[in-house]
Amino acid sequence: MGLNPVVSLVPTAPPAGTVGLYIADWLSRSLLVAPGDQLHAYRGDVFVGAERRGDMYVVRPNGTGYTVLSIRTNLHAHDHNVEGVAFLTS
Repeated sequence: MGLNPVVSLVPTAPPAGTVGLYIADWLSRSLLVAPGDQLHAYRGDVFVGAERRGDMYVVRPNGTGYTVLSIRTNLHAHDHNVEGVAFLTS
């Protein structure tokens, strides 16, 4: 029940797909997507997902440590298995 996946929300090379955060849920065999326009406030932060519960967080430095923000999602409370993640930017 570790923290998985983890990805930096920083600009990268031009994407081959639509800008956004892509998360693979192996249990449901679903690809979860958060559109890029919903992520602008988190640019430069680190995204962390709780592998089995589907809880999502953003971690950002605050000068003396880190602040952890819980991200509201539309995931239901059932079991997940989130493993892979990619952040595509323009």
